[in-house]
Amino acid sequence: MNTTSIAGFSFSKFVAVIAMLVLSWCPPMCQASEVVNFDSLDTTSGSVSGVPLTNYLAGFGITVSDVTPGTTLTVENLSVSMFVPQTPPNALHQQNNANGESYTLNFSPALSSLSFTRCAELPGPDGIAYPYWSATAYDGSLQIGQVSEDAYSLWPYNGSKPAHTYAFTGSHITSLVVYGNAYNFAACSTLMIDDIVLTPTPEPATLSLLALGALAMLRRRMRG
Repeated sequence: MNTTSIAGFSFSKFVAVIAMLVLSWCPPMCQASEVVNFDSLDTTSGSVSGVPLTNYLAGFGITVSDVTPGTTLTVENLSVSMFVPQTPPNALHQQNNANGESYTLNFSPALSSLSFTRCAELPGPDGIAYPYWSATAYDGSLQIGQVSEDAYSLWPYNGSKPAHTYAFTGSHITSLVVYGNAYNFAACSTLMIDDIVLTPTPEPATLSLLALGALAMLRRRMRG
């Protein structure tokens, strides 16, 4: 059997090397990220939920599931509130259960990285309590990572809590489960989320085309 070789390497081994190089090069160069900031939803007359929110999220390949019964996932205008979104005025919030609630964001296509920003929080004139929350990323049923914050109170003397961005990385992030608990005490039942950044995992066909293109260029150069 005659195996084509390039500079002493078999063709099959050379393709494997090129594929590995493409995999390491592709994430910063060929994956377009999208930012879900909720600000195109009109909240001037009140919060947005139901079909308008579902359609908005679908535009980014996001579906919602496992919403705690009796609760509502909404987008709220935070122009006058104890929260400051990363990109005003809107943010995502779940409400109506002060003793534990959750929802799941499902991603299609799967993601190679995912981040979101917890809105900045203000103490108000008399102090205010904020809930415990967690956000857990999954690849199917496999947990990839989890971030969380304990319940706490802010007072005028200790100032506000700045916004913070949390990030997950992995080759195949399929969902994010958000849980919050106000313990029947905090001013809101879970965190306010803004600026969800989605970076999709490159499809195998895209990687194959990139690898073949790189291979063709290298072979042409070496023959020249």
